[in-house]
Amino acid sequence: MASMSTQTQAAVKFEAEDAYLTGGTRVDTNHSGYSGRGYIDNYVKVGATATFTVNVPSDGAYAVTLDYANGTGVMKTLVTA
Repeated sequence: MASMSTQTQAAVKFEAEDAYLTGGTRVDTNHSGYSGRGYIDNYVKVGATATFTVNVPSDGAYAVTLDYANGTGVMKTLVTA
């Protein structure tokens, strides 16, 4: 899940299961605690992604909050671009 807001705009919530998924990522529901229809699973291949398309009212900097979990027990790296 990701959300963004500005000082004049309320937060908008984007669910990861609605993002464009590549590299084997998929929507899953076999663990509890997620919001929306599920969560994204199977980030096992290099380059696996969830890409959000976001429309904003104007150019500028926007605050983004990203919630994620790693249930593998192995350290993973999260990259945002």
